[in-house]
Amino acid sequence: MVFGSDVGVVLRARRGRNILVQSHGLDVKAVTQAANEVAAVLEGDMPSSIELLDLGAGMQSSLACGHLRVLGNRYAVVYRLLHQVLVVVVSRAHANVFSSLNLVAAISRLLVAEAKSIELTPERLLKKYAQVR
Repeated sequence: MVFGSDVGVVLRARRGRNILVQSHGLDVKAVTQAANEVAAVLEGDMPSSIELLDLGAGMQSSLACGHLRVLGNRYAVVYRLLHQVLVVVVSRAHANVFSSLNLVAAISRLLVAEAKSIELTPERLLKKYAQVR
């Protein structure tokens, strides 16, 4: 299956607010709700089965990655936690998960390259990209 044009990207501060919400083909409100549900699951507010792709990675780790079905299995979400920033890619439930994973990897490489340091923080992103808000 080819990755369609229906995708949303959310950059979110860990235990905080959204830094960036970008959507193409999906409702922005649904993308934001999906990101909020993922954040709630990762923080332990909701019971869910989380498939961690990195062995032994938890919320205490600086790198966690996984896949969830959210909003009544209408959307598939691939997420990656980079230090204090949560990268969330939302797509329709039938979309190719590996394409979403490739998009998350590309966004992660871009963010790490732009941070030019070991620690990626929401404050750094907001300082670098003030117009994103």
